[in-house]
Amino acid sequence: MKLIDLFMKLFISEYKWVYSMHAFLIGPYFTLLGYLLYKYSKGYTKYEEFLESSAKALIIIGLVMSSYHGYKWMLRNKNSFS
Repeated sequence: MKLIDLFMKLFISEYKWVYSMHAFLIGPYFTLLGYLLYKYSKGYTKYEEFLESSAKALIIIGLVMSSYHGYKWMLRNKNSFS
C-alpha cells in the first residue's frame, strides 16, 4: 500500500478527517493559545481575573477536545492497525 493511500485511509476517509483535525490540530492549538494567554496576560489589572479564567477554560477545552476526538479517531481506525 502506498504511503498516500495509508494516510488517506487513516486520516481523511469518511468522517475521520473531523476527528483527526480536532485531535491533532485544533485541540492542541486551543491548549497552546490558552497557555500563551495565561503566560502573557500579566499586568492587565483591570481584566486579570477574566483573562486568567479564559486561559484556563481554553486549556481545558483544548485537552478535552483532543482527548475525545483522539479516542473517536482510534475507534474508527481500530481495524486499520491489526
